Amino acid sequence: MARFVTAVKKHIYKFDGTYYNVKPVVLNRLWIKVANDIGNVATPKECKARWQAMRCCYTDFIRNGTRMKPAEIEPHLDFLIPDVKLDPSVEETTASGTLADSLEFYARLAGIVRQHPVLYDGAYSNSKLDPIWQQVAEAMGGTATWAELKVQWRNLRHRYTMFLKHGAKIKPYGIESYLEFLEPYLKFWRETPENSLEYNVRLVGVIREHGCLYNGQRDGSMPAAWEDVANRMGTNIEWCQTRWTRFRERYSRFLLDGTRMKPVGIEAHLAFLNSYLRAKRVGPPRKKFCQGEDHGLNAPAAIVERFRYLMYDETDEDVLFLLRFVQDMARMDEKEKSAFKVGAKKAVQSCLRK
Repeated sequence: MARFVTAVKKHIYKFDGTYYNVKPVVLNRLWIKVANDIGNVATPKECKARWQAMRCCYTDFIRNGTRMKPAEIEPHLDFLIPDVKLDPSVEETTASGTLADSLEFYARLAGIVRQHPVLYDGAYSNSKLDPIWQQVAEAMGGTATWAELKVQWRNLRHRYTMFLKHGAKIKPYGIESYLEFLEPYLKFWRETPENSLEYNVRLVGVIREHGCLYNGQRDGSMPAAWEDVANRMGTNIEWCQTRWTRFRERYSRFLLDGTRMKPVGIEAHLAFLNSYLRAKRVGPPRKKFCQGEDHGLNAPAAIVERFRYLMYDETDEDVLFLLRFVQDMARMDEKEKSAFKVGAKKAVQSCLRK
């Protein structure tokens, strides 16, 4: 268990939402690294659930002295102490005499921010808003700096977005009514007919009737198939293709690390794709037995087979050439990948300028 805590501290701590609102896809990659560090004895999803439970138990230990399991794990979690929120009755108060999570404090902050639409309508870049935040700090009074208020507002806005998305409880209780003016400016999944489970299940069912749209066989019937799908769904071909591509990508990710899909429940209707999708393997990359360009995993036949689900022209030599680099990149770390992408982009631009 100590090994698990060490892995979490290495990859997740400071990036678990406590300090920054990190994108879920980034966190999923970090949980995959945690699972790798502990020898893949648990999936990334199981690691995440285990850590959440451990944090809760440790908070209860700090507050009430409740024993934890396994025994003697507490010293390994000491780095969490600064982030454990004690009971509000013993929390330190702010310079203005108001508790940090007081409804009065945040209601006042929301009211002042509301008077400055540039702080929430997305019209200006973040770097141009600092003078406005200084005005907010002056209006709030107290000793809180404009930078601190800016962070508090960002976190409050994020919590309100989660409230609108998932109905998650938001603290301080009762603050929701003071933040309703933000709703037109927040981006989140809205329940529209096109986003409903029923509509998308129908789309998947229609596409499933046309095997050429997902089985990798290019027999020239795809244009007619997409036209039939669009006509039956009452929309255009581009929309259907984009939605289907997105579903395939997200379903691959669901198979890889359990990332939830939207609309909820659609993954059950995509199970017929399992034999056509090859999710990226979690864990150390397989050893390449043959390094020659035309042998082993880099052989044209192997490339055609591995990437068949992408539905590309298997006779196009340029495509086969580029797919060789995909396999090479799988053995690179993030720094090497970044350098490779920059170099490739420069090479393309140099050739196009000639």
